[in-house]
Formats: sequence, structure tokens, C-alpha cells
Amino acid sequence: MFTRNLTQLLRHTKYIGIPVARCADDATSLLKFEKCLNQVNLIGRIGRDAEARGSESHPVIILSLATSFVYSKSSGETISRTDWHRVSVFKAGLRDKVAAYIRKGDRVFVSGTLQYNEYWDSGNVLQKSTTIIANDIINLTKKYLKNDEELDM
Repeated sequence: MFTRNLTQLLRHTKYIGIPVARCADDATSLLKFEKCLNQVNLIGRIGRDAEARGSESHPVIILSLATSFVYSKSSGETISRTDWHRVSVFKAGLRDKVAAYIRKGDRVFVSGTLQYNEYWDSGNVLQKSTTIIANDIINLTKKYLKNDEELDM
């Protein structure tokens, strides 16, 4: 059942424009390939204004995105949880529009891929980080919506 559903999903991804990459199924066999999908979609609020980083040859915009959910325990207590996500925008056209139009508090839809990194900090401790590499960002804030249509960036 799972294999059939996964096969159907991968078959449909080429029709709806989702990029599916080929990757090795293990480190020892580069001749055998399988389709892989690395995609994340989030709707949340921007935690702070966009921050320009990188160099002239490799510019990047960094965003902080909050996603929240609320649930009730069996005791009736309401619990709210907010997760913070680091979003990096490398695409030139998207980067310029994000810098111009995205502000703290805006509600946005972000579509991209997950990237995991490791680095050594100043105290020589191994740190791990997760970043969403944005492929598309849509501002869902009412002031940017025109005739109930989304302003696609």
C-alpha cells in the first residue's frame, strides 16, 4: 500500500512541477539510483525583518519564520507551541522581492528544501543547524493581497 501510494506521488510530481532529484540509494552503489524528494511547505509569521548576509558574489537573505499550533490536553488545559525556522533565500529575483516586501509580522507561505549543516563554534563545540532553502515565498498578509488573490513572489 505504502509503495503504491509513494509511486503515485512520485509519478504526479512531474506533472505539478515539483522537482524530484535522483540520489544514490547507498554510499557504495552509485550505479543504482532512486528518486528522492526533499520538500517542505510552511505557513507562518515572519519573526523579524529580512537580514542581508553573505558576500557580493554569494548574497543571501535570512528570515526567521514562526509556526504555531494549539491543542488541548485531556485535562482541558490548552497548550500553545511555537516553532522557529531559519529560511535562507538565494534566488536573485526572490531575494530582491523578499527584501522589498516581507516585514516582521507578515503571514507568508514558504516552499523549499531542508538543508542540515554542522559547524564548530568559537568554543570548539560541534553545532548542528537546519535551514529551509526557499524556492518560493508568497505573502499572505491582507495588504499584499489584491482582489483576494495572492501576490506571488
